Amino acid sequence: MANKNRFSESHGILGLTIDGDWNGGFDTDSVDMSKYNHCCMIIMGDASVAGNAVLTLYGGATAGAKTAAATFTYRYASGDVGSASSDVFGTAATSAALTSTASSMDSRCTLIEFDAADLNISALNIVMQLLM
Repeated sequence: MANKNRFSESHGILGLTIDGDWNGGFDTDSVDMSKYNHCCMIIMGDASVAGNAVLTLYGGATAGAKTAAATFTYRYASGDVGSASSDVFGTAATSAALTSTASSMDSRCTLIEFDAADLNISALNIVMQLLM
């Protein structure tokens, strides 16, 4: 078998656990950005998502620290998972405190991206917070 370039061999992949649920709000685990130059968080909403939420990325010098909000880029999928438009994403936009609606997250994919060099804070760790 020929040698192939695998995404997982050139990019860090990690799961961000949550300590709550979509409708109660949560903080993710921290991402140590000293190991990466770019981060893409893939968020999969489910049918239980209800109401509006504010999604914020915070940076801090230590894991879990929320010293300052970071500006990030986001894109929503155009359709629910399994539909023909589930892999079509809207125009990229930026935010430091994204107010998202249940209809934009319910059963859809959301992409959150940022470059370590473009963070508006001098920090190594990023934690995502969703508040209802």
